[in-house]
Amino acid sequence: MVRHSGSHAEHRPPGPPPTQLEAFYPTGDIVAATKDRTQAEAVVQALRGLGFTDDDLDILEPTFVIRAAEELERRRGMLGRLGAIFGDDAYFAEQFVELARKGHPILLIHVPDRENARRVGTVLKDHGVRIGSYYGRMTITDL
Repeated sequence: MVRHSGSHAEHRPPGPPPTQLEAFYPTGDIVAATKDRTQAEAVVQALRGLGFTDDDLDILEPTFVIRAAEELERRRGMLGRLGAIFGDDAYFAEQFVELARKGHPILLIHVPDRENARRVGTVLKDHGVRIGSYYGRMTITDL
């Protein structure tokens, strides 16, 4: 069983997206784009087999991702706009929004630590998921 120190429930959809300095930043989560719902469900099933629970796994429909990104953009103040100009966080988030606009479901996977993030990265690769990022405390890591 996967042991978690943080709570994914604090920022789990359909609530507002988690932010850091007004930019999308789901600390302790992996965000991954799948080609379709079938691939997303296969990844979720494989992660359940590793001990992840349904409370830590979300398949986000493209329309939900797009609406959440638009709402976040509307709420963004001066600090967030400056961060988007000078930081990489917005780039990572925008690539997932663009994939959602093309119809790709987005996985949101809560992981307790880097070791479990690596395990999830392996599952993503084994299932043909090519775009995934782990949002650590201070860094975003491509998987």
